Parts: sequence; C-alpha cells; structure tokens
Amino acid sequence: MNEPTAQGLDQQRLLDLVLAQDALLAAVDEDGALVFANRALWDFTGRTADDGLGKPLDDVLMESVVPDAPLTLPALIETARMRGRAAYGATQLVDESGDHRTFDLAAHPDPQSVLIVATDVTERERTIGVLSEDQNLLESVMDSAAEAIVVCDLDGKLTNLNDAAKRHFELLTEVAWDGELLTAFDITGRVIPQRDLPLGRALRGESVDSTSVLIESKNGMAEFDATARPLHDPFGTQVGAVSVWRDVTDLRSVQSSLSRTEQFLEAVLNASLDGIVAYSFETGERFRNAVARRWHLEREAPLDAVIDATGQSGDSPFGDGLRVEVDDEGEQRYVVASAVMIEGDGERPVGAVEVARDVTELRSHMQQLEVVNAAFDATLAAIAITDLDGTIRWANRSFTSMTGFPGTVIAGKHLSVLDPDGTGGDWEEIIGSASQRAWQGRLEIQALNRRPIATDVSISLVKDEEGNAMNLIAVLEDVTSQLRAEERIRYLATHDDLTGLPNRRILRELLDFALARSRRNGDLMHLLFLDLDNFKNVNDTFGHPAGDQLIRKAGHRFKAILRETDAVARLGGDEFAILTEGSTKEEAEALARRILSGLREPFDLLGSEVLVSTSIGITSSGGEKAPDELLDEADVALYQAKDLGRNTFAWFDEEMGRRLRSNLQIAHELRTAIAEDQFVLFYQPQYHLPSGELTGVEALIRWNHPERGMVPPGAFIGVAEDHGLMRAIGQWVRAEAGAQAARWDTEGLVVPSIGVNLSPTELRDPTFADQILREVKELPIDASRLEFELTEAALLAADPRNREVLTSLSSAGVRLAIDDFGTGYSSLLYLKQFDVNRIKVAQEFVTDLLVSQSSASIIDATIGLADGLGLDVIAEGVEEAEHARILLELGCDYGQGYFMCRPAPADEIPGKIRSLELLDL
Repeated sequence: MNEPTAQGLDQQRLLDLVLAQDALLAAVDEDGALVFANRALWDFTGRTADDGLGKPLDDVLMESVVPDAPLTLPALIETARMRGRAAYGATQLVDESGDHRTFDLAAHPDPQSVLIVATDVTERERTIGVLSEDQNLLESVMDSAAEAIVVCDLDGKLTNLNDAAKRHFELLTEVAWDGELLTAFDITGRVIPQRDLPLGRALRGESVDSTSVLIESKNGMAEFDATARPLHDPFGTQVGAVSVWRDVTDLRSVQSSLSRTEQFLEAVLNASLDGIVAYSFETGERFRNAVARRWHLEREAPLDAVIDATGQSGDSPFGDGLRVEVDDEGEQRYVVASAVMIEGDGERPVGAVEVARDVTELRSHMQQLEVVNAAFDATLAAIAITDLDGTIRWANRSFTSMTGFPGTVIAGKHLSVLDPDGTGGDWEEIIGSASQRAWQGRLEIQALNRRPIATDVSISLVKDEEGNAMNLIAVLEDVTSQLRAEERIRYLATHDDLTGLPNRRILRELLDFALARSRRNGDLMHLLFLDLDNFKNVNDTFGHPAGDQLIRKAGHRFKAILRETDAVARLGGDEFAILTEGSTKEEAEALARRILSGLREPFDLLGSEVLVSTSIGITSSGGEKAPDELLDEADVALYQAKDLGRNTFAWFDEEMGRRLRSNLQIAHELRTAIAEDQFVLFYQPQYHLPSGELTGVEALIRWNHPERGMVPPGAFIGVAEDHGLMRAIGQWVRAEAGAQAARWDTEGLVVPSIGVNLSPTELRDPTFADQILREVKELPIDASRLEFELTEAALLAADPRNREVLTSLSSAGVRLAIDDFGTGYSSLLYLKQFDVNRIKVAQEFVTDLLVSQSSASIIDATIGLADGLGLDVIAEGVEEAEHARILLELGCDYGQGYFMCRPAPADEIPGKIRSLELLDL
C-alpha cells in the first residue's frame, strides 16, 4: 500500500522515528484533510490509513472526541496558521475501552501543512491531582505537628511555615531567612549567627542532626532541639532546605528532674549492701550498683529466667539459691539471688530486677549453728533450752531419748512437766535460782511412760552481748544406771557375787570386831578355812556352770549348819572361811565335824549327783593377833589338812607358825631380790645321746642371796608361788634367757634351743596370756628356739585362755615339753590337745634304772608312747654313764644330767660344751 509522504519530512530515518512515537501524530493540508498519521493514532482510533487518509481530521477522530471538550482541533490548527507559530492546547479523547484520556496538544504550522502532536497526559494529571491532595494533607500534618517546621527555597526565602513555627518564631512566608529573624544561643550562652543555625547550614548543603538551640522570644528563653536537611528535586538538584524545631524546654526540665532523681536513686542503690542488677526490656541495658560491680555479678541466673519469661506475671520471683561470686579482692562471697519483673503501665513488663544478698557471714553463722546443733544432738547429755520462766523451746535428741518426749511435744511445756507428781523439788525455786546465775542438783524425774529417772541437773543462765538475760540451758545427765552400778559396786565390794555371802573384805572387818570383843571379854574366837577337795575335777568333768552351782549350794549348806552368831564368807575359787565367836576349842572341832558330815550328802549338779568333801584349817584368837595373821594361820592349817589326806581338819600349831613366819620372811626377801636383781640363771646342756651333739640348754634359776649365798629354786619357788611373786620372777627368767641366747649367738656359740620352766601359778593367771604373747614378740631370738617346760598338773590347771595361748605359741614355732612325765596324770588327751613336742622323763625313774626294773619298764612304755605320737623323749637326771647306756638301749635319744654337765653360769657353758663334744659310751 502506498502511503502519502509528508512534505518537509522526507528523510527516511526521521520518518521511522516519528512512526514509532507513542504520541499521536497527524498532518493535515491546507484543506484540513489528513495527509499523515503514525501507528499510534491508527491504534487509538481503531482505523487504518486506507480508511482515514484524505479525510478531515475531525471525521477520523469523530468517535473519539469527548463532547464538550475544552478545545477542538480545527480551532487549534487555525490559531497556529494565523500566528505562524506553534499553538498549544489540551483536550479529552475516548479510547477503544471507553476510558477518557487527557492529551496535551501542539500544532506546528509550515507553508503546506500543520503537524499535530497529541501527548497522553492522563497519568500525569492524575499524579498532579494526587500531589495536590498530598500537599494539602502535608500542610495539615505540618500544622498539626508540635514541632516547628520551616521550609525555604534555595534563595533563602521562607516558602512553608507550619503553625508551630509561626507561633514559636512569629515568622512569615516570603521572608528571607538570612535576615536577623531570630536571636539564638547555644547551650553555653554564646550567640549563634542566623546563617549558622541548622536551616542556614542546610542551605549550604549540610545535613544537621540534633542540635540544642536557645531562642529568645516574647515568652522568654526556650530551648529547641533542631535538625535540618537540604531539599532536592528528582534530578538531585538542591532546591531548598527544611528545618524541624522541637521545643524541649519542658522536657529538659523533666530530664533534669529525672537526672537528679536517677542520681539520688543510684546513690541509694549504691549504698545498699545487696548487689542489684536491673534490666530494661526496651533498651536492653543492664544497671549494676556498686556491690554488683564489686562482686562481678555476671551469672544473673534468676534475672535471665525472668527475661526469658517476659510473658509471665511479675508476682512470682525467680531464685537460683546459693551461689558463689568472687569480689574485687579475690575473696569468695556466698550470695542468694532472686529476680522479679518490673510492671509498666501497659500489659507487658518494662524490665526486671535482680537482688543478690551476701550471706557469707550468715552462712558461716548458720554453719556454726549447725555444728552447735549437731554437737548438742551428738552429746550424750540431755539438753533443753528454755525461756527465763522455764518454758522449753528446744530439746536435743538425747533429751528425747532419755525422757521419751519428742521435741515437738515438749516444746512450749514447762520443765516441771518432767516432775508431774512434784516430788523432785520446788521448781519455782529452782528456776528462780537458775535465772539469777545457775542451779545444780540431783533430781528424780519421770519419763513420758512414768519411768523414774535419777538425773544430775545443771541449769545455767545465758546472756546476750549486752549482758541481758536471754535463756536458760538445762543439762540433764541420767545417773540411774550409775547409781545402780554404785549400789552394785558397794554390794560387790562386800559380798561375793556368786553366792551372796560376805567376801574377804567383810571378813577382815568382822575379824577386827571379833578380835576386839575377844580381847575385851576374854572369850575365844575361831577361824575355819575350808577348801572343796578336787573341785577342779568337777569343773573339768561337768563344766564351769556345774562348778558354779556347786559353790552356791556348798555356801548354802555351810550357812545352814552355822549358828546365827556365826559368819561364813567366800574368799574366792572354792575357798570359804567361817568365823565363830564365844566358842571353845571343842565346840570349834564339833563345828568342823558337822561341816564334814554335812557335805557327805551328794549335790545335784545339773541333773548329776556329785559327792564332794572339804578340808578345813582351824586357828583361834589369842594374844595380839591381827586379822591377816589369823588368815595366814588358818591357810597354813588348811594345807596341813590336805596333806593329811583331805576330808579332815587340822589345827594350826607352833611348828606351822614357825614355817609360816619363815615363809613370810622369805617372801619379804624375795621382793627385795626382785627389786635388786639378785637372781641369776644357770644352764644345763642337753645332748643327743647317740652322737653327743648339743641340742639345747635348760635355764635354771638361782637366788644369789646377799647373806646365804646361792639359794636353789626348791628353797624359794614354793613361797614365791604362794605369795604371788612368780609372775615377776618368770618374766625376768624368760627375758634373761632370750638375751643370753642372743649373746651366745654374737660370740659364735650355737645353742639350738633354750628351755624355760613355766610356773603353775602363772598358767592359772588369766592375764598371763597377753603377757606371754608380748614377751615372745619382744625376745631377740626366733620363737622356734624357745621350749616352754611345764608339768602335767600345771597344764591341766591352766586357765582356759592360757591353754589357747599355749596352742597359738606352739603354732608359731615355740616348743612345748612336759616336765616330770609319769609323776602326774599322764593323760594322752592333753598331749594331743596342746600339740606337745617333747616328753621329759622324771629324774626319779632315771635314778632308779640301776636298781628297779619297774622304772625301766615305765621309761620303755613312755618311749613307746612318744614314738607312737611322734614326740621326742629326753631323760632328766642322767648322772652315770650306765644310765646313758640303758637309755640308749631303751630308745631314748636325748638326755641331760650330771654325767654330761652340771648346771653352770652362762660364762662357763662354752668351756663345758667344748670339753664334752663326744661321749664315750
């Protein structure tokens, strides 16, 4: 299709540009016919070039013209032609969708045609309308603002002032800012030139943030917080400036007041002894007072808990219990912290505060109090703390244990509740005395179950630091058991516990009184000593319970035989004593016979009938005898009765008196010998008969008496046993023998074993067990080199505890030898029971070997018995070579006696042993 070409627009490039324009382009000739239109016009009208070119422009636009449009195209074209230059206007057209569109029109004439350009400004007009509305709204907002807002153009002319600006500064628009409009000062009072105020600086391109300015007005000096910004057009060119002034005069006054209040509150908080940390939910800031800073409170656990629970009520505090903080001086402080929310005017809290209290000293005091309470509770004494009137406030565990009153029950009750019958004492007087200073005494109280309790009571007054009376402390000690024990002790001190008879102590007192009466009245009194014959057999056969029963029943029989004026006492073991006053010698003998007769009836002991006899020693008063002298005389007479065959009585006579006095003298001298170390040990070697080799020595004691010289043991051992001296002597013998063996070791003399005799009295002593065990441990030689020699009778009479110890010693290597075998019980039972190592054939059998076949038979039987039990046999008293030859023929491998070597002091033993290395048999 051929399109007309616009005259004057013949360049193809310009044509392409025009055709692509969004604006509606059209050209009309002198007749008003359309000679050109771009694509935008055809699209807007819905026509085509074929349909529109050559037609009047009004016809083409007929359907698009809005009725009563402000300007018609023909009029605009005519105006342009008449003026010979462009004419402008505006009109409204309707697009294909029926929407009204506003166009700016421009008609450009040339000699042959007029070019019409229609630009769609619908959106621009709408924007201008909106901007106009926004401008009105902005002015309304500015006028409603409390801040003064001042706008000026680039020339400094005030273009906009809101009501606040007019009210505060009395300014008018169209006034130049650089004039002397305001008198302004900074906060130091220095005058600020107009051009240096925030608006003037913004005109020079600065952005001014908050600046304090003092303005002098008709109402006085006012303080403003001023900001300013340059104003720019859309292309970034500055076109003016705006400044906002906020009147902070009242705010500054409030802030100053708040600042003073804050300073006051901070001073108060810093003066607090507690650590305080506050947290603002709005700013996130935390405040710490001086104590909190000093404690370095960094672990605000309860505060964090509150912060994490900001939606909860602030009524319930959060706490983290006891924790440890370290202060500036590096010391640990124990604190207890809690935190609560700070409620604001709204629904949500505005912050939280934590308070941490230093409980270091309190904790120390509490710990001390706990220690005191624990001590009070741990003490065995019953303790109660009362008011000054005696009302109980606290009682310890021992108080409850003693009285049966629980602490919760006794609290609030008066101390006199412990004495419901009022028999213990005058409680009003007791409390009154205690309230003045203290009271002590013994009271009988009653437990909750009415059980009587004897107590020693001490009530003390407790005062505070100023000396004011605070409380009373009552300490009660239960002495009921103590009193019973004292009564029991008093009873046992005067009576035998097994029989209930008077004991040795009471007997001595009775003897004192009886001797005094005898001297005063000239009457005789007699003392009978009784000993049950073979009592040990009863114990061994039927047991100790049967033995105890026999002692009780015998005591009852003795008492039944006596007159009411006579007295019987148990001295210990199976020994009794009877005191009869105002009797003749014949009456005393008659009493002894009645006693012997009374024991002929059998005793029923645990279902078994047992016959027991007694031996009796009798002495009488006379002269100036003392109680101890009478006791010794009766004891000597008793042994005389036993020597007569038992089951009889014997009178003390002068010969017995001489022996008694002699023994007493020996006993006295023995005590001196022990103190002055007058004893020495002799040693008798023991040999293996077939080889002549030394197998050991036996230690034999001698008393080196300062007047009588060397005294053999047979002259003093019996007295030492009767007077309780064997323990000290035996201890010395064992220690010296062990030490001598060690000295021989040092000298190079080998003594394989050393034998030491044990006394029967030592074995009867129940404390001997601990002593012998201690001695063996302390000896300087090995226990396996020791051999303890004891007789059959001593072994059978030994205390049960000592029998156990002998067995233990045997297990530890100590050898046991039975001395004088064949002269006693010769029981196979104890050989097995005590793990005996060796049997010593009694000297009397060895001595009779040359003249008595029976002795040889006894020794032969003994050797056979020993071989069967795996025991060694050693013969004592080998005094001739023929003795040694016969013993070898009988199978006895070991011997000792004068034939080999007499007992000798320790320093002579090495020489004697060397001269007897071989025996010529």
